[in-house]
Amino acid sequence: MSDEICLLITVLCNWPTCPTLERCAIKCRRNDLPPDCIEYPMEMESRHAIYDLLPDHVRSMGPIVGVEELFEVHVANLTDSRPAVAGTAEPRVGGLSKEK
Repeated sequence: MSDEICLLITVLCNWPTCPTLERCAIKCRRNDLPPDCIEYPMEMESRHAIYDLLPDHVRSMGPIVGVEELFEVHVANLTDSRPAVAGTAEPRVGGLSKEK
């Protein structure tokens, strides 16, 4: 089991003109969360712990209304120069090869 966990957090954005549900993915160390947080993410103690890990601009939107565990959060580098297909020299653009 990995030391890290990835979570998809849904917050209720309390904008008066247009309340919406917004999502934020985070990756954190399991040790940064209470012991039962992964199993019971919507318990008050768990939500407070997860809330503290969110960026300020997400926290300011509103309360957490959903928590899901994700397999992985990957920060893509769009300037990645690995070939899209083995043996080609075409750069990857947004994960797709350039078409001619």
